Amino acid sequence: MLDVFGLKDEWSSAQSFLINILARNDLEDNEENVILRADPVHLKADQNRVFLFDGQTLAIDKGEAEGILGELNGLYSDESFYFTMGKKPWRWYLRRSKYNTPEGDSPLSLRGSPLEVTEIERQNMGELKTLLTEVQMILHASSINEVRAGSNVLPINSLLAVDWSEELGDHSGVDLKVQSIMDPYIDAVKEISPTFTSVTGASVTVEGFGYDGLHEKQIVACSQGDSSYDVLFVDGIWIGEFVEGDCIAPVEDLWTEEGTDMSVIAWDDYISSFAGQAIWDGKKQCLPFGGYWHMLHYRTDLFEAEGLEPPKTFDDVLAAAKLFKDNPKYPELEGGYAMNMARGSAAGQQFYEWIYSAGGKPWESNYPGSPDAYADQRGLYNSAESVAFIEWMQEMINYMPPGVEQYAWDERAKAFTQGKVAMINNWSVRTPLFNDPEISKVIGKFDVALFPHAEGASSVPPVGGWIACVNKHSKNIDAAWDYLKWFASPEVHREWVLTGAPPSRHSAMNDPQINAEQPWTPVLYESSLRAWQELRPRHALTFEVIETLGIEVNKALTGEASAQEAMDAANKKIDRLLKSEGYID
Repeated sequence: MLDVFGLKDEWSSAQSFLINILARNDLEDNEENVILRADPVHLKADQNRVFLFDGQTLAIDKGEAEGILGELNGLYSDESFYFTMGKKPWRWYLRRSKYNTPEGDSPLSLRGSPLEVTEIERQNMGELKTLLTEVQMILHASSINEVRAGSNVLPINSLLAVDWSEELGDHSGVDLKVQSIMDPYIDAVKEISPTFTSVTGASVTVEGFGYDGLHEKQIVACSQGDSSYDVLFVDGIWIGEFVEGDCIAPVEDLWTEEGTDMSVIAWDDYISSFAGQAIWDGKKQCLPFGGYWHMLHYRTDLFEAEGLEPPKTFDDVLAAAKLFKDNPKYPELEGGYAMNMARGSAAGQQFYEWIYSAGGKPWESNYPGSPDAYADQRGLYNSAESVAFIEWMQEMINYMPPGVEQYAWDERAKAFTQGKVAMINNWSVRTPLFNDPEISKVIGKFDVALFPHAEGASSVPPVGGWIACVNKHSKNIDAAWDYLKWFASPEVHREWVLTGAPPSRHSAMNDPQINAEQPWTPVLYESSLRAWQELRPRHALTFEVIETLGIEVNKALTGEASAQEAMDAANKKIDRLLKSEGYID
C-alpha cells in the first residue's frame, strides 16, 4: 500500500526536507535521501472498515525486520530505491539511491517549490510506482511471515505511513496557544505536542480551565473577537452555540481550501457516535479527538466477595448499593454508589446521560436513530418515565456518600479512586485514573460493564467528549489547522491514547497494545457502538437548557421539591426558554 502515500511526478523540497529532519536522528548515516517513512503494519479488513496494527504492536524483532528488508532489497537491488531500518525494528524508511538537487540550492531555500525532474527521474518514478504495488505480494510470500503466521502471530502484510512533510508547513516563530478543559487528558496533550514543534518549528502552549469557566471564557472571547487562543478544545454539546456565534473556522472549509490529503484525517475511522459531535448544519466544523462514553465501574473484589454479577438493570444497581451502604464488613465504604448531583450542569447532564436507558427521552423528536432529533423540541422532562427516573434517584441517594448532592465529575471519580464507593457511572476519560498507582486505592480491584438500563428498556450509553476547533479570530489559522490535523490523525491519536488519553477511533479501539494496557477498551468499544450522538441538546441554548434542568433535578434530590414538581418546573422553564429563541412554537 505504499502507493497510497500519494507519490507525485515531481519531488518538492517540502517533501524531502522535513522527512529527512525526522529521519536524521533515527538513521546512522547523514545522507538526505529519505523519500518516505514506510513502517511495517498488518491490515485487517472487517466489513466496511480496515483495522491497522502497527509494527510495535506486532512485536517485530530486529532479526525479523532485517530479514524482510533483505528480501525486499534483494528483489529491488537494481532499482533506484531501497528500504532501511531506523533505531527500532518497526521504523522503516524508503530511500532513493539517486538524490538530485539543483546545484547551489538547499532544500530549505526551495521550500514550497517543485524541484526540476529530469527525464531519467520521470522514468524512475514511473517504475517506482509500478514496483511499489508489488510490495504486498512480496510480503505475503515472505518466509519470515510464513513463520509468524505458523506461530499464530500476525504477519506483516503492508507498509504504511503519513508523510507529514507534505502536509505540515514551516511555522517557525509561531507560539500556538491551545485552550482546553482541565480533564485528565490534558497532560497527554502536553506530552505529545513537542513532536509537532520538532516538525513545524511552532511552539505549543496548552492551558487548562474548569468546565463552567472554560465555556464562559470561550464564549466571551468569541464575542470580543479575541485571538489569544488559536485552538479551542470545545465540548461537543457546545458546537451549535459556537457555530451560530461565528466562533470557529470550519475545518471542512480549511481542508478544501488547502487541498489536505483526507487520508491523513481518516474521518471514517472515527467512532460515528462521537464524530457527530463535530458536525453542525451538515458540515464538519471541528475535528473529533477525545471521545468519552459512560460505563458502569464496579469493585470486582467486593462483588466477588458477595457472589454478585455486574449490575445490568437499575434494580441491580439499587440492590447492590443497598448491600454495600453501611455494611459492617466494608467499613471503608461511605456509599454503594456515587452520581453527579451538584446543582446546575452536573445534575443536568446526569439526567440526559440516564434518561434513554430509563426508557424515556428528553423531547419529542429526540430518540436514538432519529433522522431529525431537533425537529420538535417540546419537552418531555415531566413524562412518566422522567419522573420515575428522578424517583429512582431519590431512593438511590440514600445509599450514596454524605454530601453527594454536591458531587460533580471530579468528586464522583475521586470517591471511587479512594475506595469510598462500590460503584459509579463514569466517563471513560477518567478510567485510567483508577489504575494510577500515585492516587488509586482500587488498582486491580475494578472492572467495567455496559451502562445499566431500566426493566423493559435497553442500554444506551452516554457519549460526549471534546472536539478540536480553529478559533476564527486566530492570527495563526494555518498553524492551528496544521496542529489539528496532526493531533487528530490516526498515527498521533494512537500515541496519545497510549499515554493514557481516551480513544475515539476504530483503529485505536481495536489496537492490541491499547487493549492490553487499557483492558476496559472492549467494553468501551461496545458502548461506543450503542451510543446516541444527540443524547444532549446541541444548539445555541445548550448550556442554559442543561443548567436550568440541573437546578430543578437538584431540588428534587435535596428534598426542596417532589420529583413531579421539579420536573414540571423544568419542563415549563425549558419550553419557555426555547420559545423565546424560536426553537419551538
